[in-house]
Order: sequence, then C-alpha cells, then structure tokens
Amino acid sequence: FAARGQVTVAARCARLHSGVVVVVEVRDDGPGIADTIQQRIFEPFFTTKAKGTGLGLALARDLARINGGDLRLRASSPEGTAFRLMLPTRQKAPRAKSTS
Repeated sequence: FAARGQVTVAARCARLHSGVVVVVEVRDDGPGIADTIQQRIFEPFFTTKAKGTGLGLALARDLARINGGDLRLRASSPEGTAFRLMLPTRQKAPRAKSTS
C-alpha cells in the first residue's frame, strides 16, 4: 500500500464571460467523502469529526460567495477528493472581436 497524506494545490487564471477569475484547486489522496454526505458538507455545523465544529467548509464557501466567487466539491472517490475555489479579479474579460 502506498502511503497517503499528500495534498496538491494548483492555481491559475481563467477567462469567463463575467471576467477573469483566479481558480485554485486543492486535491488530496485521502479516502474521499462518502456519497451519502456530499450534499451536506457545506451545511453549517455538519461534521463527521468527534471534535469538529462543522464550520470550516461552510465558512470558506460563504467567504468565497461574499467576494463574488464560489467553492465547490469537484470530485471525491476512494482515491481522494478535489475542491475548486474561484474568485473574481478586477480585470474584465475582453470583448469578442466582431467578424463582420
């Protein structure tokens, strides 16, 4: 068995119709999040940990949304979990050039 415990963080800029966003993806190689609780992980006070508060993901998503972005669960399986944080920049997306 391979040792687990690796976290990978990658960041990039992307152009959307609404403007330029910073995209941060965080992946781990842990056991994943069970399908039965994936829809609840962003609920305040929902936790699966004995000493957890259930505020971490709820607060992180709220802060992203307050600032015009979002935090989403991208994927989860027995091989790991991936989250995507998107935050807008002050830069506007360039207008498409007319071809007429």
